[in-house]
Amino acid sequence: MKDKIFIIGGGVAGLSAAVKAIDQGLRPVIIEKNRYLGGRVRSFLAGDLQRTIDNGQHVLSSAYEKTRWLLKKIGSLDKVYFQKNFETHFVRTPSEQLHFRAAFLPPPFHFFFPLLRHQAFTQVRLKDFWNFWQQSLRISPDSLKELTISQWLDKCRQGEKIRELLWKPLSLSILNTPPESGSAWLLQQAIQHSFIGSRKNSGLGIPQAWLSEIFTDPAEN
Repeated sequence: MKDKIFIIGGGVAGLSAAVKAIDQGLRPVIIEKNRYLGGRVRSFLAGDLQRTIDNGQHVLSSAYEKTRWLLKKIGSLDKVYFQKNFETHFVRTPSEQLHFRAAFLPPPFHFFFPLLRHQAFTQVRLKDFWNFWQQSLRISPDSLKELTISQWLDKCRQGEKIRELLWKPLSLSILNTPPESGSAWLLQQAIQHSFIGSRKNSGLGIPQAWLSEIFTDPAEN
């Protein structure tokens, strides 16, 4: 009999650990308090709507190398469309929308150059971009683990306009958390790997099926 390994929690991390354990010739036993796997990433029937909806991260990043490994391993990588170049719409209000597309330039200019030229950011002071760049070089990533995003932006001397147009949407869309309580370190890591890393990693991964069909069901099988 294969050696057993006990995994606490059946979310995406637990499922990844179980798949990896099988690769190592082990027999994973997942201990999960819910009657379903997937944790926050799953699909379910909403009784009040009488339709299936997704719970969890609706958009992935091309920089999620470990997630892409898992999807390839369980045979569902083709159920996510990964952009070759970052492009998206940010909708602040029905009448105020921001369309953004990365430029075909080497990083980090592929992201910052179109940002600086975008009409919406003409209201942002240029010194905010400069201050952020300068201060970011001086702050070690480890020191950000103790800071919220708002505290980080204070250190980088960011104005109210750039916080509203750039940092708040990034905090909410990436961490699902407002800047006042979001982790500066997590956001910095996401920016470093997704936006100012290689251009191919800056694209979005858009699910083409329900999240349970992409993660939970094939991993369980």
